[in-house]
Amino acid sequence: MIPPLLSATRNLLILGAFVLVVNVALGEAGVPLSPLAISPTPSIGWCWQWATHWLVTGTSGAAVLSKILELVIVFFMGTQYELLAGSRRLYGLLLASVLGGAFGAYATLWLTPYAPWAGSSLTTALVLALALRASGGGGEVEVPVMGRTSPWVFVAGFGVFSLFNAFSERYAPVAGGYAATGGAAYAYERWIRRGRPAGRRSRPSSEPQARQAGRRFRVIEGGAREDDDERPKYLI
Repeated sequence: MIPPLLSATRNLLILGAFVLVVNVALGEAGVPLSPLAISPTPSIGWCWQWATHWLVTGTSGAAVLSKILELVIVFFMGTQYELLAGSRRLYGLLLASVLGGAFGAYATLWLTPYAPWAGSSLTTALVLALALRASGGGGEVEVPVMGRTSPWVFVAGFGVFSLFNAFSERYAPVAGGYAATGGAAYAYERWIRRGRPAGRRSRPSSEPQARQAGRRFRVIEGGAREDDDERPKYLI
């Protein structure tokens, strides 16, 4: 079943497609994008690369296909998250994924410092955030290809894939970014639920509605009491 395309998810898809097109175009023109990726060793670029690493993507056929698959996951799972949490929460989850991915890269680059690191971790954050919400509600989510299933299966699958990819490429930030992004998504969801104000219960009233409404108005008596033609006048 194809979910409805909501506003925040649509904007993220447009942004992701735009980033992919720009990367491919600049790559074909020979313009290096490495200054936006996180440098493998400490440098002045670390001042901004924590916020720009997710804007860099590969331009090979496999990298483009991987980016398209990522957009498909954002379409399916981003819509579900937006339905549950709202548009602003989805944008906040994107920010949490950017920060988590940068932290994971900084923490693990020193293990294999031979290449800059870049990558979008929104899909990882979406999977874990949906897993937390589904486990709280006892439900399932719609996972691309797999159908309706427990999102924790998808979380475990992502984790195994990231570890395998990290070992095969001998590049620690692949797994470090996944782990840190998952932690950021978990912390973000916990922060949302902690900051949610408790619902206020309306106090039941045994008084008639007319009597309660009468307390909000002041009665102005007019005319002589003995005159039946002049009734009391009420300020409503």
